[in-house]
Order: sequence, then structure tokens, then C-alpha cells
Amino acid sequence: MKFIDTNVLVYLADKHDVDKRETAKTVVADAMRKPEEYLLSTQTLAEFSNVCLRKFNMDEETILDYLGFLRALKVVSYTAANVERALEIKTKYKLQFFDSLLLSTAEANGCEIFLSEDLNPGQIYCGMVAVNPFAK
Repeated sequence: MKFIDTNVLVYLADKHDVDKRETAKTVVADAMRKPEEYLLSTQTLAEFSNVCLRKFNMDEETILDYLGFLRALKVVSYTAANVERALEIKTKYKLQFFDSLLLSTAEANGCEIFLSEDLNPGQIYCGMVAVNPFAK
């Protein structure tokens, strides 16, 4: 199972970085073809919405269109246990708390690959390999 980090979704909506947008489209298109192999969290959807509102000045209707489209993928919520585990992950890997919470949620849902440009590519976090889909 592959976990899609927020930055992948953000580049999907970013009209300024064409190369990264195309890569994000490729990742999401693959996820749509094989939804059983990909996972999103409510946190990624919330962070994506916030970036679209604040950074891209996107209107709510457009964001709702993206969210409706992404709802075709498996979306999970984090739990109190995930929050506690995130604190352990934060300490162990010296990461930001919200990155640790995403890792905790992905770990709890059996992910093997964590797609993100925010982590060290190739590094193992909680048994998951960090893969930067934007690396050339």
C-alpha cells in the first residue's frame, strides 16, 4: 500500500510548477486505476484544502471538486493512538509533528511506501520506504 502525502495533492492543484503538476497527475491517475494500492488521510485532505485556500486563493467550489474526485480513493482518519505514536516518531526521526502524524497513520494502515518530497528518499520510516515521486 502507498500513502500519498499532502505535497503530492498540492502539486496536483499548483498551476505554477508544471513539471511537478504532471508528476502529481501521474501519481493520482495511477491511484485511480489501482485504488486498492493507495491511501489518503483526512489530514492530507484538510492540509490540501488549507493550502488551496491560503496559497492558491482557490474558491471553495473548486476545492470541493478536487475533494470529490479524491474521495474515490481510500481515505482514513487518525486516531488517538496515532497521535501518541506520532510523538514517538517525531522524537525518533526528528520530524515535524504533522509529518509524524501522517507517518503514524500510514503505518497503522499497513503502508509500505510513503510518497512525499518532505522526507529523505530511500530512508525507512516505521518500516515504510520514503519515495520522492518528484525526484529526477
